[in-house]
Amino acid sequence: MIDLNALVLFAKVVEKQSFVAAARALGVPKSTVSRKVAELEERLGARLLVRTTRAVRLTEAGRSYYDRATRIVADAEEAEALVRDAGETPVGHLRLTTTMAFAERAIAPRMTEFHRRYPRVTVEILATDRRVDLVGEGFDLAIRAGTLDDSSLIARRLAPAGLMVVASPSYLAAHGTPTVIEDLRNHACLLLGTGIAGHQWPLTGPDGPLTVAVTGPLVANDIGILYRACVGGLGIARLPRFLIAEDLAAGRLVPVLPEASPADAGVYLVYPGGRKVPGKVRVFLDFFVGTGEPWGDLGALTEARPP
Repeated sequence: MIDLNALVLFAKVVEKQSFVAAARALGVPKSTVSRKVAELEERLGARLLVRTTRAVRLTEAGRSYYDRATRIVADAEEAEALVRDAGETPVGHLRLTTTMAFAERAIAPRMTEFHRRYPRVTVEILATDRRVDLVGEGFDLAIRAGTLDDSSLIARRLAPAGLMVVASPSYLAAHGTPTVIEDLRNHACLLLGTGIAGHQWPLTGPDGPLTVAVTGPLVANDIGILYRACVGGLGIARLPRFLIAEDLAAGRLVPVLPEASPADAGVYLVYPGGRKVPGKVRVFLDFFVGTGEPWGDLGALTEARPP
């Protein structure tokens, strides 16, 4: 049987890095905190914390247990709040994962308005290009672009991905401007992914779809790295329009082969299926998808073909 009180006390000790501070924050005697954590370790048969005169730190087993314990505590707190505040303002802690570029350019600028509308929903963003296991790692939502291959997830389309082939004026002045898709084989292309070999760009030109093998001096798993290198004149890149709109307007980047367009599968808000959507997730979905607001500007920036 899980002792939820012990989980709360353990999580607070880790958060405060002190038994005394945890006891003070929760308004209970220090002896209670120490006893409950000791009982928890005894029941699990593993040491969770290493105690010194100056600090408390997690063991390897403690780290794994803490990651899951905090989600249990958060879920319990949210369940209590949902019952207590049924029909009122949504509450809870929402965990979201997306790329750094999308978090910075598309999510962060809208968080002030989201918080104004839903002040009791806190949002945690993991910005990474790694494909996160939503269920296994305890995330509520992900924002993903391209083909979605996990049928257990539900997806709501945000906008076209709106990729565009671009370069800086300085790169084109030094190396020339491609005139046909095949010319990209002889240019420095900035590559998304891992490994320097085997990269191909599917494009659609005046004569129809064509996939061209590309190489270049830089490969990265973060689109933001490619963006900064492209602006700096290192090479040609395929970048999302929402990320480069200001650079296009200012002339820091210019379209390459404007008559050719990359394949575009869209940007989606993705969440686990098979259960009732919590209020915190529902309001986030409604806010960021809704009737097009506040994504109207993103849709305008992408200017992609309709699906």
